[in-house]
Amino acid sequence: MRYLWALLAFCLIMWPAWAGVQLSLERLRPMPNIPFEQWQLKFNSDLAWPIQKNLDKIEQNVNNLLNGVKEPSVVTSLTAAGGLTITGPVMLVQGSGGAVTITANPQIPAGTDGQTLTIIGQNDTNTVTFTDGNGLQMQAGQSFTLGSGDVLTLIYDKGLALWLDRGREDN
Repeated sequence: MRYLWALLAFCLIMWPAWAGVQLSLERLRPMPNIPFEQWQLKFNSDLAWPIQKNLDKIEQNVNNLLNGVKEPSVVTSLTAAGGLTITGPVMLVQGSGGAVTITANPQIPAGTDGQTLTIIGQNDTNTVTFTDGNGLQMQAGQSFTLGSGDVLTLIYDKGLALWLDRGREDN
């Protein structure tokens, strides 16, 4: 957690340099008898709106990190041979044109050690089934079919070179 706070502090200090903002104080050294409010802060007004927009997005991303919020992907239609390509920590999936059992090897490409992946089914007709093997170690070796609202949570173990079934919810 302390690394997250250090990163946040670093970003807040460095954002003007990254954004290309030119800030200058009229007085380099404040005089004790001049209130801070009277200092003149100049910046390139053409950059003010895009910078504010970027700051809003940065603030949202920091809040998401602190609160553990993970934005889901768009709904991805999977084919049996195609497997699942990871585009984010939360994947919304459905079968392409009907029920699909993933046969790709690997079913999901290798992740980074400790990476978690949440897969959420989006359709009760176009279901997606993940099976034990081909890069996945499912609970008790049992396949899991994702229909609408069903959730499969995986964690990647680099030593085993496997995605491990961490939990499932059949809604």
